[in-house]
Amino acid sequence: MKILELASGVIKYNLFREFGITRPMPANITVTVTDICNFMCKTCNIGKMYLEHPEIAKGELTAEEYEKIFQSIGNVFWITMTGGEPF
Repeated sequence: MKILELASGVIKYNLFREFGITRPMPANITVTVTDICNFMCKTCNIGKMYLEHPEIAKGELTAEEYEKIFQSIGNVFWITMTGGEPF
């Protein structure tokens, strides 16, 4: 059944791109849970940024806010969770 839903979504998306028909909801989303990171990788400055400006973490979403977002989106084929290293 999920395959039919995905195929339907792909068709709707193509119709939207070609003819401007109503945009379908996303088939997948990527959620960055947090950008907080205690690693100091040479290829990334996120850890350094949070050390210099710890107030940035106050702007991250709460679990309740994520719940509201997921409820408003509706059916999504898959969700990718990503983010920093909070531990």
